[in-house]
Amino acid sequence: DMKSPSIPGKYLLALAPVLEGVTFFPGEPLLVEMTVDSDSTPTAQYQQATEKGLVIDIGQQQMHQQIGGDDINVFVVSTGKSGHDTPRGDYTIDFKNDVRYSSAYGLYMDNWMALSSPKYGFVGYGIHKLPYWKTKSGRIYEGADHLGRKVSHGCVRLGYEESKTIYDWSDVGMKVKII
Repeated sequence: DMKSPSIPGKYLLALAPVLEGVTFFPGEPLLVEMTVDSDSTPTAQYQQATEKGLVIDIGQQQMHQQIGGDDINVFVVSTGKSGHDTPRGDYTIDFKNDVRYSSAYGLYMDNWMALSSPKYGFVGYGIHKLPYWKTKSGRIYEGADHLGRKVSHGCVRLGYEESKTIYDWSDVGMKVKII
């Protein structure tokens, strides 16, 4: 049984069933929308509760995939090495490319999401899958053992499958916070 709020508007109920302290359904919670009254204008509370975002913790080398400020996944990342530090701050995803090429480093980056700051716009940093180089015999990927360490040139790198999950889930204009 559920009791709806008394204030008209559009609401979201996020359910993450657990069984003996273990999440029953891994991944995103089950989201149920409900409209109270005939007014379907989303409330500020609804918009905040449904807002998707990413928080990248440089100290922990982790990316927190969030809805409404709550973690739905936490992934290990690789951020910038000394001298190429990943800049902290508030960003949005400016644009996305399935594949992007870096002429500066001669490498390819799948699942590219460009980060833009309110003050400077896009300055070259992004989120992407572990990079690779093309050779006559195929592709040479950077090893997954680099995840969890500061080894990039400033971008935020994700593992092979995790990068696809984030790329497909993220929207242009979505907020990204790097702490």
